[in-house]
Amino acid sequence: MVEYPAAALQVELQGLRVLVVDDNATNRRVLEETLRAFGMEPVTADSGQAGIWALVEARDSGQPFSLVIVDAEMPEMDGFMFGQEVKQFTDLPKTMVMMLTSTGESCDVQKCKRSGISAYLWKPIKGAELLHAIQTTMALNRDGSGEETLVTSQTLKDARPGLKVLLAEDNVVNQKLAARMLERRGHAVTVVPDGKAVLEALNKGQFDLILMDLEMPEMNGLEATRAIRKRERQTGGHIPIIAMTAHAMKDHMDRCLQAGMDGYLSKPMRSDELYAKIDKVTAQVQVAAPSPESDEDFRVQIDRQALMERLGGDNSLLKEIAELFMEDCARLLADMQQAVGQRDAERLEKAAHSLKGSVGNFGALRAVETLAEVERLARRWDLAAAAEALKAAEQELQGVTRGLSALVREAGN
Repeated sequence: MVEYPAAALQVELQGLRVLVVDDNATNRRVLEETLRAFGMEPVTADSGQAGIWALVEARDSGQPFSLVIVDAEMPEMDGFMFGQEVKQFTDLPKTMVMMLTSTGESCDVQKCKRSGISAYLWKPIKGAELLHAIQTTMALNRDGSGEETLVTSQTLKDARPGLKVLLAEDNVVNQKLAARMLERRGHAVTVVPDGKAVLEALNKGQFDLILMDLEMPEMNGLEATRAIRKRERQTGGHIPIIAMTAHAMKDHMDRCLQAGMDGYLSKPMRSDELYAKIDKVTAQVQVAAPSPESDEDFRVQIDRQALMERLGGDNSLLKEIAELFMEDCARLLADMQQAVGQRDAERLEKAAHSLKGSVGNFGALRAVETLAEVERLARRWDLAAAAEALKAAEQELQGVTRGLSALVREAGN
């Protein structure tokens, strides 16, 4: 476990010049306002090349950037390529590069170090988490030790107390393996053999996360999840649930999401995939309610608390971001539909990825998952399946846009 310096919280960020490089306009705007709220001075660029020009211009004007926050997945020049370009500029003052990613893939530490990346973090990231990551990254790079320590979402989590995890699995070997993986990361694990025992355990105590096997006696994982979500509609709250399944087929994945699960893992589980998925779903917890009947009901598909924290409680910025997203959403959906009609898999993948990055700001995990499926199928050139996945994505996005409209109306009252 990485031990971060206690001096991290004392790092002075007031007036820090930060360059934000992201091809997604919604993401740029959210990051810009978040950084400004913490007293920093952000400047934005919409591509890797524009970011390089901004760095050179800042150097020549005598006002260099101390930090760059760059998106990992951009066209033409991605985050790794950007980091390598920055590293080539030996006459640039020391500039730390933090990279944000929405792919959910495990980070290649050596690849990050070769590219000059100081931090590698999951999106979307809450304001307090971003502040902590910046403070930690700046402290580590200024401690004079000369050691290169990569800051990641996982290592930041490792420095904090573990989660209380409820593991639902009827196979004793799988129980032992999963519990050991979780305990290695400092999580406290309670093991139960079926869905009924899950509900009983929730009656007796609180948990931060449930790992749920799909095929269990008495009550299976889907039935238990539906029961939990039904209860939450009455009591409020939302506990993240990750499915564990031996059937990594699209129909099984769809059933998991429809039941209200936040993600799924294929068996046999790999520890790196398990840790990455836990990190992702706990960062993107949403309060979900299936089959809403009115625009106001769609609000619960959005993690409003995390969104408003990201926006610093600014209702006018909420309106601006919502309008920007809706415009972007309509354009990218039309682009994806055209790409399907023209059998242009590369164009479809690019548009799905861009829209996934935007919608992730709102904690709408089901929409993120459906767009990730479109992106994955387009990458495999499976356009028939991608077209079907796009229909599901359109339904989820309709809910997100209607929910945002309801939140904006409420904020204006």
